[in-house]
Amino acid sequence: MNQTVVRPRIPLAVLTIWIFLQLPRFIAWPLIHSVVTGSDPSAWLFPALIDIVVAVSGLPLAALAWTRPRLGTWVYALVWLTLSIFDHASAMTAFYIAGVPSVFRRFGEGGLTVPAMQSLLDIGVFSMLYAKRVRAYFLQTLG
Repeated sequence: MNQTVVRPRIPLAVLTIWIFLQLPRFIAWPLIHSVVTGSDPSAWLFPALIDIVVAVSGLPLAALAWTRPRLGTWVYALVWLTLSIFDHASAMTAFYIAGVPSVFRRFGEGGLTVPAMQSLLDIGVFSMLYAKRVRAYFLQTLG
């Protein structure tokens, strides 16, 4: 018996909003430049590069989540969130190793608070996507 799965609009909206809230990660461009020119410690290069990857790769995910609810899109979302969490952990590690980069000092020193809170939000969105109803939406083409 084939049942139609209802589109989980609220979880998809939350995912989409969370993706667009990641666009400020493009602030990493000046950080990359700062590391390459020697103004900031090299410990910040990896987290900065991953910030750019997360910001860029989130945009197609926002569209795919609404238009192509398939296994691949669901896996893409889970991997994207996992990469984001990994990036926050690498930023916290860089903070411990090298302190706050000069590029970020003008925005105030949030220290570990910002990446820790963002990781918790990533975990919340991950959990929401893993809920049975949301999973069913993405996996309905497998039945």
